[in-house]
Amino acid sequence: MRLYVGAVSVIAGAGLIALWTSADKFASEQCAGSGAAHEIAACTRLLETGRLDAVARSKFAGSRALANQIAGNTAAALADFELALANDPANVPALLNRAVAHGLAQRFDQAAADYSKVIELQPANAKALASRGVVMAKQGKVAEALSDLDRAVTFDPKFAAAYQERAAIQAGRQAWDNAATDVSKAIEIDPTLADAYKLRASIHARKGDGKAAVADLAKAVELVPDDVESIFNLALINEHLGDLEAAIGGYGRSIAAQPGLAVAYVKRGLALAKLGRAEQALPDLDKAVRFSANDAGLLRMRSVVHNMTGNYASAIADLDAASAIAPQDLGLVGGLGLAQFYNGDFAASAKALRQVFETTPSPLELLFGYIAQVRAGGVEKANAMAELKAGAALFEPTAWPAPIAGLFLGERTPQAALAAATSADQRCEAQFYVGEWHLLQGDAVAAKTALTAAVDVCPKPFIEAIAASAELRRLRR
Repeated sequence: MRLYVGAVSVIAGAGLIALWTSADKFASEQCAGSGAAHEIAACTRLLETGRLDAVARSKFAGSRALANQIAGNTAAALADFELALANDPANVPALLNRAVAHGLAQRFDQAAADYSKVIELQPANAKALASRGVVMAKQGKVAEALSDLDRAVTFDPKFAAAYQERAAIQAGRQAWDNAATDVSKAIEIDPTLADAYKLRASIHARKGDGKAAVADLAKAVELVPDDVESIFNLALINEHLGDLEAAIGGYGRSIAAQPGLAVAYVKRGLALAKLGRAEQALPDLDKAVRFSANDAGLLRMRSVVHNMTGNYASAIADLDAASAIAPQDLGLVGGLGLAQFYNGDFAASAKALRQVFETTPSPLELLFGYIAQVRAGGVEKANAMAELKAGAALFEPTAWPAPIAGLFLGERTPQAALAAATSADQRCEAQFYVGEWHLLQGDAVAAKTALTAAVDVCPKPFIEAIAASAELRRLRR
């Protein structure tokens, strides 16, 4: 936060010695705010006249320093600040503007020293106190920062930026209530502070109040319509709240404002996939992959969407490419095993899922692996039941999905397995596995009924939904 820029270009008439000419008057006016290049030239002319006393010389040097800083001439700016303060060590605007220059260059110790000199000269200077507080916070000196900001708002109770900065520090300490109070005060004082709304939105989100976060981010976007950060975060929170259509629109606006924002393509694509609009999702994920072709995670995400469309060969190609990038990632091996299952390559699927299960046992690889083994036939089918029994023994016998394992082990009926499901996700899984059980029994009609129910009740990107769709495709052949 640049709390102080400084009105150093405003030059008082005092402090000039005799022989002040009309040309000098014109140069003084030009030095006082006519654009950086003109200011530098005009201030230089005045400084070279030799007709200035120390105070005036300090003021004009300070003006040229600020013009140089604005023009990006950092070395020249610092030299002019030195000249200004050598002529008048009490030149407060020069001290403040040099502190800003130090802060921008992350020379925080030097910035703090300049602010401290101002505070020595003007103990009630709220801007200097707040600015030093910001510098202290950047150095990790939280107690000192809060003390300076406390003093700043004491001297200037309407200093909105100081409340905002104190709120940011409190948020960094996870003192959410204190942070919320301060940032709300900043907004009360100045309702046009877009960054304050963004900060309060993040505090609301941390406190679990998504609706309030949405309202604040919407206000931030209203104030700064092209702020990609606010637009994108508003979409994120809408997605978290389950408003996928609003999220998709927000990600689209993020892309319009910043076409190279790869994460917005990913998020929009995944939100479309959640709604079952996989065909619409693919172009976004294709775009994201073009931005970052060596991102194994992106390739894995796109493979899921390919699976949703029934393009299992493309999914397998993505997973193979991802595995070449991250050969130690067992998640990619498991994903490949599932894609091979969808594609009907049960022998390859059983092998991949067994590899994952042997390293990191989980019920999903156990159950899909068992089904793949039986469907593969031969040695795999002969070993399937023994491996299922051994694997099931690793898990809590009363916890989900033990009833599903019991179904395949012959210990439960399909009706009992369905009855054991107590949540929406469990009912999705139960319908799918009951369908698979019927397939293994050779009852295609009952299998189709259960698998159709799974497609209906499972969220579209769920593994069980994709697998059920794959089985129904096979049954229609």
